[in-house]
Amino acid sequence: MKKEKISIALATYNGAKFLRLQLDSIFQQTYRPLEVIAVDDRSTDGTIEILAEYSRNYPLRYIVNESRLGFVKNFERTLSLCEGTYIALADQDDVWLPKKIETLVSSIGKSSLVCTDVSLIDENGVIFVESLQRKLHIPVPGEKNQFYTLAFLDYIRGCTCLFRRELLLKALPIPDDAMSHDWWLGMWATRMQGIRYLPEALTFYRQQSTNTCGVPRLWRADVLIRYLFSTKRKEIFRQERERIRLYLDTPLFRNNEEKEFLEDLYEHYSSLMHRGLHLKAFRLVFKHRKEIFQNTGKAAMYGYLLGRLI
Repeated sequence: MKKEKISIALATYNGAKFLRLQLDSIFQQTYRPLEVIAVDDRSTDGTIEILAEYSRNYPLRYIVNESRLGFVKNFERTLSLCEGTYIALADQDDVWLPKKIETLVSSIGKSSLVCTDVSLIDENGVIFVESLQRKLHIPVPGEKNQFYTLAFLDYIRGCTCLFRRELLLKALPIPDDAMSHDWWLGMWATRMQGIRYLPEALTFYRQQSTNTCGVPRLWRADVLIRYLFSTKRKEIFRQERERIRLYLDTPLFRNNEEKEFLEDLYEHYSSLMHRGLHLKAFRLVFKHRKEIFQNTGKAAMYGYLLGRLI
């Protein structure tokens, strides 16, 4: 039986330090055929030379932008050039397990998108979190409540995703207020054939000081204290509020219940922009707790809820 072609969307910018490790792990995948579409955002560190080298020996096509596009728009351009039946997202500094693509393709079923758990590694390749989902008690929904859970909390890591190319017909172009390309793709997947989540980690997700989108050392007291009293907190919740406004304006909701949920989330994030005890923000999420935290234990659920009080 003929296998479907997979496109790997790789957006690069000054990633020479770890790029070879990532490319090697991609081209050592057990699944074939693969093509890598790389778009570089004007790197100055040797990234382009590495892409040129690999393009001579592997099915890799690369393009260099005429001017800087930024992280999300660079990924958007990369996605628009992919021609495979399925598309996988790749960061420039991660490492993939050899059967990652094979596992994702065999698991996607009729879903629009499949994603997995992820392990975190440091700059030396040492694992410091085996499972991000278990470490943070991230709620992962069943089929029924995917829209609610994902609108509240992004449990999708782009570097773990494989999705059907048809998803791009809905998701492109990616709006400025989407916050991240993978979150936007995931939201549209809930409106199509849904998301399949695998609890296994097939990607080593590298955390380094220069990551555009990274996960800090988790739950450290000094990190939490700086976050609670920083001006960045207000900006994060402003972005979250505008993300929900985008969902209302698109619109991504299907009925009045989903619309009411998004309107409550909008008020939730508006409330969190102000310092103090956030009783209103707590009440608005508590109201929808069954939809958001469908497969989450009570301890984890109330941990998330209480975190919205401060």
